[in-house]
Amino acid sequence: MKSRSDFAQEVFRHLKNINIPVVVWKNLENINLLSSKATQVELDIFVERAYSSSFYKLINSLGFVKYQSAVASFPGIHHFYAACAEGWLHLNVYTSFVTGESQTKFYNLPLLIEWQNVNYKIGIPVLGDSEFLELFVIRTAIKFGSIISLIRTIIDLKDYSAELKYVLQCELTNTQLIDPVQIEFIVSKWKQRNYFSIFFRSLFIKFYLNRYARFGFVKRLIFRNVTLITRIINKLAYKRKRFRSENTGIIISVVGTDGSGKSSIVSFLSSRFAIFDLKVLSVGRQDGYKRYFKPFFSVLPFLVKKTSYNTTSIKLRSRTGFFSAIKAVMVARARFKVMRLASRCRDTGHVVILDRLPVTIKGAQDGPRIYGSSLITKFLEQVEKRYYESCYPPDLVLRLDVSLENAVLRNRRRVKVDKETDSEIAQRHELFSKSFFRGGRVLCIDANVSLIQLREDCLANVLKVW
Repeated sequence: MKSRSDFAQEVFRHLKNINIPVVVWKNLENINLLSSKATQVELDIFVERAYSSSFYKLINSLGFVKYQSAVASFPGIHHFYAACAEGWLHLNVYTSFVTGESQTKFYNLPLLIEWQNVNYKIGIPVLGDSEFLELFVIRTAIKFGSIISLIRTIIDLKDYSAELKYVLQCELTNTQLIDPVQIEFIVSKWKQRNYFSIFFRSLFIKFYLNRYARFGFVKRLIFRNVTLITRIINKLAYKRKRFRSENTGIIISVVGTDGSGKSSIVSFLSSRFAIFDLKVLSVGRQDGYKRYFKPFFSVLPFLVKKTSYNTTSIKLRSRTGFFSAIKAVMVARARFKVMRLASRCRDTGHVVILDRLPVTIKGAQDGPRIYGSSLITKFLEQVEKRYYESCYPPDLVLRLDVSLENAVLRNRRRVKVDKETDSEIAQRHELFSKSFFRGGRVLCIDANVSLIQLREDCLANVLKVW
């Protein structure tokens, strides 16, 4: 997988080769972060509307996926993500200069780019000095012209330090929207850190910019309050981040026997996809039923074996007792509900990661357990079977295959209470090798490699489907 810096430069080379004019128009300091270990780096790109279709077609072919914010979307702004070695490259694509406070963006500026004045940083095109300086003054004036945004800007002033340092070096040759005197005044006060003067001059500039506002005063007031309420509700209740705007989400199930690195891969994928709407669900141990039956099982512990049903060390028996069958049905129902929840989350654009996957093979790990002998246990056997057969299949199954020798060796190195014996590992390994997993795509991954290589292989296969 390519580094983020190399991949970003490749994207702009492709755009240049097919004559699509694009430019990074703000937050230029993010270009320097491309080679960092940050989870994601954003580039704010402007592309003229006439070239937008060709632009979208190209970046889709390069592996970018379109997402949108869960709380706000604005006309002329689209978000695309692509995975790189260090994390994610996030393109904020603008087809018009929509700007303003982060939650509202009330202004649509009719700025024309002088393409012959475009500069380059590590092969990435950026706005010319005059245009960048004018836009910076406009953006800061809009934020300083609001008390709430002014406070937030001063608090987060360190985030502007790199961009401000670049701005103060820019040379103003011509302007399109604002009087050069106003720009020079604001720049001089930035040099002096005179926020009081910037605030009052920003009020004047903001009043002048109202001619470029997307809404009138009343509609702006309504929009601001609705957006604020939406953010509060999402923060307290839904807690959504970003979701697929054109496609549904994806269910990824990671399966593997002991020593295959399953837990490490689940943790790695969870951290990598954490910037999106993510749901990590456990299909293995299902103890939810205990809250209802705990007093019963405490009084009659001899009725049900204490061995949990997520282990494969249980020997298959010719028949199952009544209470053990009841427990197995409750476990099957709990797993069915987990898979149903996963399907619903996928349909709302979530990335769903499962630590296991229910199977229909009797006696296998996370599979049916009941061997009915009486009329009632035979009935419960059929109920359990229907639950497992009704589980929604995932879109992608990552099957981590590891040799028995490596599985035993890795298990010996694990620090764990009541660790499995070598014979138990061997038994689980045999059962797993016979398991059949249902899914849209089942990919066998060689888990005998190093953990770093295994992570790269799993992520690469996920991205092919994602």
